[in-house]
Amino acid sequence: MVTIPKVFTGNHEDIERFIGDCLMYFEAHASYFVLPSHMIPFATSLFDGAAKTWWVHERLKYWAGAGPAPHRFRYPTWEEFINNVNEQFRDPAAMEVQERKMFELRMGSGPATTFFQELEVLATKAGRRHDIDARGLMVKATRLGVPSYYTNTITGQRRDIPDDYDAWKARIILIPRDNHPTKGTSTTTTTATSHTKAGGATSFADAQGIEQWP
Repeated sequence: MVTIPKVFTGNHEDIERFIGDCLMYFEAHASYFVLPSHMIPFATSLFDGAAKTWWVHERLKYWAGAGPAPHRFRYPTWEEFINNVNEQFRDPAAMEVQERKMFELRMGSGPATTFFQELEVLATKAGRRHDIDARGLMVKATRLGVPSYYTNTITGQRRDIPDDYDAWKARIILIPRDNHPTKGTSTTTTTATSHTKAGGATSFADAQGIEQWP
């Protein structure tokens, strides 16, 4: 059973969670959430703290009308509403730090699933979780973060090269860990449970020349 989403207080790290929970709730109760006039009041009823204060003032712009005629409240589209939430509560500096952490993350000796779980958490905090195409940041971070044995095994076949993050993830998880060397596969000590401090180039992927990969 899908439960009502938890409140949103304006925390920039909580935006993706809140939006995702709302969409899941809308899907489970699709007959009730058809129009923005159904979806937005539900979402904003879960605002608290800074988010609630922001919406009290933000919603004033949607009153339309002039003269003595009664004014009407015109809801934005759901997409416009989400864009407004993102513009208000995103923290670009914090997102940049999380993005750098994506490229510092290494698989280490733990299971591949642990690496991908933490990568996806960082990507969500960086607002990059949906950047999953072949040259997107999720693929770049994956290829940089796993031991070279994995990427060499996949690209060495010269066929059926994964075309997005989900495909890379699925292929890597299927490769048995006991089939590859345990030493010399990674040039950094940062693992999926330990991060180095962020620093250096703003785009870690560009600094590593990942764009040259097929």
